[in-house]
Amino acid sequence: MINILVVDDQKTSQQYLKTVLETEPDFKIVGLANNGKEAIEQVARLQPDIVIMDINMPVMDGLTATKVITERYSSTKVLIFSLNDDDKSLSHAIEVGSKGYLYKSTPSEDIALAIRSAHQGYFQLGPGLLEKYLYRFTTNSLLYNEMNQKVSQASNFTDKDQYNFVLDKIVRNVYRIEKTSLLNRSFIYILFILNTFILLIITLDRV
Repeated sequence: MINILVVDDQKTSQQYLKTVLETEPDFKIVGLANNGKEAIEQVARLQPDIVIMDINMPVMDGLTATKVITERYSSTKVLIFSLNDDDKSLSHAIEVGSKGYLYKSTPSEDIALAIRSAHQGYFQLGPGLLEKYLYRFTTNSLLYNEMNQKVSQASNFTDKDQYNFVLDKIVRNVYRIEKTSLLNRSFIYILFILNTFILLIITLDRV
């Protein structure tokens, strides 16, 4: 059995997930939480395999709670389940250690597949999200084409585990490249500021 904790401040969303997931023979809903703080407390007590986590909640948001859970309880995997469709939320979800990101409009069968795959350790993105995540690299056409080619190759795999393994690697590589790119831009910006400051000092000395 895969033990699941559902975290959402909307009761309708909680009940929807509970109703849908309890129809799966290998799923068991072990708890419901209304915010990130309650989620951390229940993870400590219940030790679920999977946490389905909303982002926008009172008391403590889902991304903050996800970071705490992934750092303290390595056996528990967190799947983000949100209305947010911005790149920042997706990148942050990956950064804090979530095992996937699903829209609340995701069909129930895809939610079930994502839970099983995340339980096996594979990163999951809901329908359309992988393309959205790769699209940020359209400014680097060679990189984008390379990643897109790998996605196309993976879609031809008949073995679901092999497919999930490849997609997991793609997402991790994109995040690594994105993080490296951000660090490089920050480093260049710092060098620019230092260089400007040095030139200013030299100019003042000459005066």
